[in-house]
Amino acid sequence: MQAYAEAYRAERGSGSLTQNWDDLIQRKQAAVLEYEEQIVAVVKRGSTVNHAIVVGTFTFPQFRKQGFSRQLLAFFIQETLKEYAAVKLWVDEDNVDAIALYRALGFQQIGSYYTGYFGERSLHTEIEPARPEDAAAILEIHAAAVHQTAAPYYSEEVINSWASLPITSERIERVKQEWIENPDHQIVVAKQSSQIVGFGFIDKRAKSTTHPCNCDALKLCLIDETSRYTAPGHRLLFFKG
Repeated sequence: MQAYAEAYRAERGSGSLTQNWDDLIQRKQAAVLEYEEQIVAVVKRGSTVNHAIVVGTFTFPQFRKQGFSRQLLAFFIQETLKEYAAVKLWVDEDNVDAIALYRALGFQQIGSYYTGYFGERSLHTEIEPARPEDAAAILEIHAAAVHQTAAPYYSEEVINSWASLPITSERIERVKQEWIENPDHQIVVAKQSSQIVGFGFIDKRAKSTTHPCNCDALKLCLIDETSRYTAPGHRLLFFKG
């Protein structure tokens, strides 16, 4: 089972290497399919109050395209439906073979969302207070994020009022001056290989006896598009100033 955990993590970029397999099997939270005295496919499940969630479906590469996953999943789903009213799962959009299998077993897509994986694939990220000379890089990341996310919903005129392009030297100097005039606004940057790949805006005014959480407030966290899968956002969110 440890070989499964390592193979799944290497291929899909997620998953725990410290599972208590004996406990999972005893509680019927995992099932395996054996062929010629070796494990060829594995599946696990989690649950909520109303439904079960299939996770970690995996067939070792040398045994794929032989129907093992279909056989194991069909059995596992049948057993799970004896305890739960519904079975759900999520799957990466690039895992086309798994999607085809799930559809063949009767699953239907009901939604989509973004998941970020953080782990050994992540690059080393340094978090440090922003300096005045970082203003240009921060404005570039901000502008790219605004133009990309807002384009489907707002006119170009509105978007440019929020993050105009090109970024002028006058605007850079204005941002630097705003930092000086607003010491309660702290900006931290995420750097990979000495390059700024993201930033966070912290409002230290929130830390007061009148604020319900009595803590600094992270008001903004933006990541460069080319670096969003390498975990700088995760490091920024868990940064403590």
